[in-house]
Amino acid sequence: MTLFPQLSNFLFSPRHRRGLSRFGYGVNLIWCFHRAAYFVDRILKGARPSDLPVEFPTNLELVINLQAAKALGLTVSPILLARADKLIE
Repeated sequence: MTLFPQLSNFLFSPRHRRGLSRFGYGVNLIWCFHRAAYFVDRILKGARPSDLPVEFPTNLELVINLQAAKALGLTVSPILLARADKLIE
């Protein structure tokens, strides 16, 4: 996990949340794949890539692994718990 197990690690891709991290904050990869498919479709239908807009993800998710936090004796603030999109019990 980390070199210093008493410190909490933080991964930027919530897809890595299972067992590896206490916290995950990042883009929803499924949303990114859907948007990529949209652009591929547009290009295959004849659109020029230079005419397509550049998009940045706006849908970010916060995932907190309560099992790992409890195992390490960490307490997560209620404010952070309220802001989390997903909690792993």
